[in-house]
Amino acid sequence: MGLIRKFTNKTVFLDTTPLIYYMEENQQYISFLDKLFLANSKGKFKFKTSVITLLEVLVQPFENCE
Repeated sequence: MGLIRKFTNKTVFLDTTPLIYYMEENQQYISFLDKLFLANSKGKFKFKTSVITLLEVLVQPFENCE
């Protein structure tokens, strides 16, 4: 895949949206994201992200806010 090849041996900033789409298995993006995260896990490139991204991913929706 061309984009993943461009990432080889680089550090890539990972924002919140791809992480959420991956965790929720969003059907529109899951095929590409599977390849992206697999390439990352094989060490082809490194991900970096921010503390804000981590917080956004870990936040749970409110239930019964009354």
